[in-house]
Parts: sequence; structure tokens; C-alpha cells
Amino acid sequence: DEQASNVRFYIGQNANNPNMDSFYRALELKVHEQYNPQFLENDIALVRLQTNVTGVDTIDYNVANLVPHEGEEAFYIGYGAVEGINESGSGVKRSTSFPISQVYAEQFESAYNGHGTCFGDSGGPALLTINGVLKVIGVTSAGAACNGPNCDPCKTATTSTRVDAFAAWIADKLDEPAPSCQ
Repeated sequence: DEQASNVRFYIGQNANNPNMDSFYRALELKVHEQYNPQFLENDIALVRLQTNVTGVDTIDYNVANLVPHEGEEAFYIGYGAVEGINESGSGVKRSTSFPISQVYAEQFESAYNGHGTCFGDSGGPALLTINGVLKVIGVTSAGAACNGPNCDPCKTATTSTRVDAFAAWIADKLDEPAPSCQ
């Protein structure tokens, strides 16, 4: 896949001063067939790497309904900027927690409360402990609209794609059995 050959994943703390052994080339990209970037619909994709990553714990994706977890603190990880006006400080792995404020059919929103995501965090995971097990519940998609010269777009709500809403699609693309609806 020509598109996949241009994609590399970095595993480490600081992508600004990387060890070249920390980059992993993509072998295959599977973008949702109905992805609509204008409205951020079906904003999910899977990537198969050319080589296995070692020394990193894997985290299963959530297949259970996220709605009962509204109000709980999700944990976000990304390499994004620390402020959005000058888009500075990106490339360093950071994490933060802030609550899920609203769950929609395919997405959920987390209101900014002194913590948030920024440019470069898109595609990063949102994690939550469900029934004692850490799960990937979402993929960071976008920040809320921000208008005005002093408006920092990194101090707005974060919209994430719900992985439970796409659990059957993920299982199909991974050639796994569909998740149970029970």
C-alpha cells in the first residue's frame, strides 16, 4: 500500500530527538469506508505495522457501552502542542485526565477543565478502567471550535471517536469474531 509506506509510528518519550530504532513503518492502513473529514464521521482507522513492537504492553479496546461511564475521568496520551495559539511544544509524550462530559452515538466529548488535548494529539488513545481493566475507549479526534485572536484552541473541549461504537467494524478488519452485545 503506497499510502502506508509513508506512515511511521514513533514509540518513545520525545519525538523531537528520536532514536531511529523507535520508528515503525506501517504495512497497511484500514480507514473506515465512510470516513467524512468535514463532519468527523466514522473517524477511525487501523494500522498494521511492518514489524512487531516489543517491550510495550498492549491494551484491549473497549466493546462495552460507554454511556454508563459518562462523568468518569478518561486518561489521554499524545504528542501534541502545549498551547494552540503558537502551536508550540509538540513532540513530547504527555498525558492528562479529564472527565467524559457527554457521550454521543459515535463520539464522546470531554470538557476542558484546565487540562485538554491539542494539535498533534489526534489519533492518540483515550483510556478508562472498566470493571478493573484498562481499556482503549476512544481515539482523539478534534478540539472544539475556537474563535477570536486570543482563543487558545487547546483550551476547548475534546471530541473522541468511541471505539465501542465501531467494535464490530474493528473486529471485522482484524478478522476476529464480532464482539458480544451482552
